[in-house]
Amino acid sequence: MTRTASGRRPRKPARAEPAADTRASLPGRYCPSDYAYGPAVLCTGPVIEADVLYVVGGLYGNTVALGALRTLRDAERRGRVQVVFNGDFHWFDVHAQQFAAISRVLDWGHAIRGNVETELSRPGADDSLDAGCGCAYPDDVPDADVERSNRILARLRATAREADAFQRLSALPMTLRAQVGPARVGIVHGDDRSLAGWRLAHDRLAGSWADGLAGSFAGEYQASLLAEFDGYLPSRPAWPVEE
Repeated sequence: MTRTASGRRPRKPARAEPAADTRASLPGRYCPSDYAYGPAVLCTGPVIEADVLYVVGGLYGNTVALGALRTLRDAERRGRVQVVFNGDFHWFDVHAQQFAAISRVLDWGHAIRGNVETELSRPGADDSLDAGCGCAYPDDVPDADVERSNRILARLRATAREADAFQRLSALPMTLRAQVGPARVGIVHGDDRSLAGWRLAHDRLAGSWADGLAGSFAGEYQASLLAEFDGYLPSRPAWPVEE
């Protein structure tokens, strides 16, 4: 056992953190270029007409929650009821039977793909496009969380391969639009610019609002509101709403 002159064991050198520019290119933090879209998709995408709209974010393979959602939907009595899964409906459903049960949401609801479905839809490993889980995690998310998410995605990809789910998932759109009475709703997974964007995250929304997001609703997006998932916390910034 190696000891110093004082008799104490030497400390191990601290693990060096990757540089910021290198860190942003690591799997789980890297955002592929094919995640990007422009405001036109929120003006020209498919439109769902509804009297009642459920936008379900982050089902994460939870079949119990899916059963509860079916109960809510079936209890509605107000005209046209539409359900939209706005990405990441797969995640913890690593077992084949559970994966198949979650996949059947596409038979009775609408769906867009989140980063999970997008990465599952890539049939082969491509070293030039290793996005890991595709979460594009910012710097304030610990590396351990990023690595764990990457491992979950790798295991889930094996399940998707056995289920031959690649083609069906890749055919899903990245955005949708809905008309609910007079309200026009843009449905995204990440933000108004990217599939895994964080511009609408609870702690970043004020900055995005000041960066022109407010004017985009009535202008570029032609939407009364955006329904998204990756912000994780509900947000309702103050902006003028037409009655």
